[in-house]
Amino acid sequence: MRSALPGFFSAFSLLLACGPSSGSAPATTPAAPVTSAAEAPSAPLVEATLESVGLDESALDRSVDPCTDFYQFSCGKWLERTEIPSDEASWTRSFNEIRKRNELELRSLLEAAAQGAPGTDAAKLGTFYAACMDEAAVESAGKTPLVPLLAQAAKV
Repeated sequence: MRSALPGFFSAFSLLLACGPSSGSAPATTPAAPVTSAAEAPSAPLVEATLESVGLDESALDRSVDPCTDFYQFSCGKWLERTEIPSDEASWTRSFNEIRKRNELELRSLLEAAAQGAPGTDAAKLGTFYAACMDEAAVESAGKTPLVPLLAQAAKV
């Protein structure tokens, strides 16, 4: 299942990239700017690659005309090689992948923090995380650690 939002942006991008499909030429054609050889820059002012602006060239399907199907052009190869994870209802190239990378990075940071110098804030966070991830200890403790908190809540 895919969201309708990417389709909207694809159609919008297609319109911007290819213009209206009326088939008629614009009423007037703007004249090319007149520049002398002395005025023309000798090198581009800004050099950019797809990667430098956050785009993944391997996702492009260059066999598709972008003015015909911009979404397939821009995401076709990614769609071919990407399977929606079984625990997800949908999967997008941007936010889902960013979220997964963030989760992996946070896990790495918290696991490293658990090995830090005792008493530091980082070590406290790491210890808390490790305690939550120790499912065997949580299961064996049962509800015992919660009994005092439940008793306090019952008094309210």
